[in-house]
Amino acid sequence: MKAKNDHYTFWNGSTLVAKTDSHTRDDLDNLLERAYEEHCQYGDSHLRIYSSRDDLVWDSQEADMGFEREDQFMSDAEADADTLASAGWGTDEDYGYYGDDCYDY
Repeated sequence: MKAKNDHYTFWNGSTLVAKTDSHTRDDLDNLLERAYEEHCQYGDSHLRIYSSRDDLVWDSQEADMGFEREDQFMSDAEADADTLASAGWGTDEDYGYYGDDCYDY
């Protein structure tokens, strides 16, 4: 009996698109690049990559194919300011003071 080699398989729906001969990071990266190209060409196809070791590795329906930033609401400067404010290094505005007299004596 032939020994089972670890490998990746790339599927478009129920069609096998590619199978690697080995199970390396380069193989996975190449399949992810190919998946992105297939997604650009075929649109909303259900693309999946499986590993002979781990079963499902990647699924296009759960992946962000646009490769957008995770924090779509903050720029780097805003995120840095938020971090500094939470560490106690923020400006008065970060703590709710905007220059008006907030004391009612």
